[in-house]
Amino acid sequence: MPFRFASSVLALVALLATPVAAQVQDVEMPPSEVAARGHYLMGREHYQAARFAEAAAEFQQAYDLSHRPQLFYNVFLAQRDAGHAREAAVALRNYIEAVPTAPEIEILRGRLATLEAQVAEEDARAHTEQEATVTPPPSAPPPEPTPPAAQPTGGAGAGPWVVIGVGGAVAVGAIITGALTATTYADLSSSCPDGVCPAGYDVDGRRATGSTLALTSDILGGVAAAMLVVGIVWEIVDATSPHADASSASIRCTPIGCRGTF
Repeated sequence: MPFRFASSVLALVALLATPVAAQVQDVEMPPSEVAARGHYLMGREHYQAARFAEAAAEFQQAYDLSHRPQLFYNVFLAQRDAGHAREAAVALRNYIEAVPTAPEIEILRGRLATLEAQVAEEDARAHTEQEATVTPPPSAPPPEPTPPAAQPTGGAGAGPWVVIGVGGAVAVGAIITGALTATTYADLSSSCPDGVCPAGYDVDGRRATGSTLALTSDILGGVAAAMLVVGIVWEIVDATSPHADASSASIRCTPIGCRGTF
């Protein structure tokens, strides 16, 4: 800290000379010098309060107005302590070039070399990071194509199972109609014990309904049985004939049975 304070005093002396002389010449000092001194004093306050970036900006404005090279050193100190190596190197280089006979000039040149090496290292690191960002990582190889599933060369097709499925559905219908038939006759028997039915009971209608349901159940049962037999036989034929074409099979059903063509 003593070295920083002495460096700041150097620029202050360059600006103000002696306090008495400065007070006498305040009226005759050009406006630019008055403004430069104001920026310098503001920069010194920022520096002492550890606001180094603000101090550097004020010192730079003081130099822009007065062009006193000693202010380069103040800019260097503020930029260095703010952690701005590149800006600190520029300011120190300007100071060394403007004041080559400054005290401890060789020490300052050594500091400049250290700063420039730091800047070069930061640039190299940034360049490496940029290349890593721009260059995409190697893409993964495309997945191996999945071989198509082997198609069966023979055997049963879907036709027999469709017939068997329909036959099963018809059988379910036969079971339902059979249950309805039984329910109808049971209702008729319970409503007319010993053949005597209550007044208004539709005996003939209930009997007709029961007969219709019974006939329907019989027909559906026959159709279901025939379709199941056809489907099973068809499946057996397809299973024993590898080159059979399922599309050539057909089936035709009537109320009295089904006939299959293979």
